[in-house]
Amino acid sequence: MKTQVLMAGALEPLLHLSSSINMSLALLALHCISVIVESLDTHDMIVDNSERHTLTRIVALISSREEQVQELALKTLAHLSSGCDFHRHRIIQEDIFNGNCLTRLLASRPRNKQILCNAACLVANLASTQLMQGTFGDLQMALCRLVEDFPLSEDVLVHCARGIANFCQFPQNANQLLPYLPFLVRMLFASTCAAIRQHALRMCILLLRHCPETVNILAGPGATTMLSGLASIPGRTGCHGDRGREGRAENCPTVS
Repeated sequence: MKTQVLMAGALEPLLHLSSSINMSLALLALHCISVIVESLDTHDMIVDNSERHTLTRIVALISSREEQVQELALKTLAHLSSGCDFHRHRIIQEDIFNGNCLTRLLASRPRNKQILCNAACLVANLASTQLMQGTFGDLQMALCRLVEDFPLSEDVLVHCARGIANFCQFPQNANQLLPYLPFLVRMLFASTCAAIRQHALRMCILLLRHCPETVNILAGPGATTMLSGLASIPGRTGCHGDRGREGRAENCPTVS
């Protein structure tokens, strides 16, 4: 049904209405678009629609002064980033074209919880692709600083933890992420949320593979918190317990 809506030519009018000065119309149009993209079948039509600059227009809305517009634009992009690497690559390109609006948004410390949640989900999804990892330096730091400096709800923190762990998959990111590791270990392993602790474990496992000095950092002041958090991660007990937990951590979803 959602694909049929796009095939019938509804997208262009909706995009036009999303820029309306009538905020009620703009929000209704954006809400419709965010519902349409819940279906993966619609993503190609939106991301590949270069003639009408569809993706460019949606990414540009991240910088809107209206919080509800930002929220719905980020929700739409989070859905679009949940599919294939090519779509994530295109979103990254458009973000750069629009002046790194995602990095600027995170650095602005938005007070709206849903904006933060949608933005963190989007960043975490984008971090899972190997494409253009070299352009992510500022975004990585913005995500780590958000966790370090800003009180976050559990549903936002789980996306942040997933995003940081996703960045840790790639060796070129290790040196930039290591300075944040002591705080991240204390913060994430102390969480009562099992998913956050599992992403924290995945972060540590991946950094240990890429960077030997990770051992010294993990043996520092955060070691007690890490071990306590590790012990409480669901997994089998006994001689295979650690391997079971490691397997669970490595199989954590990278995209949401």
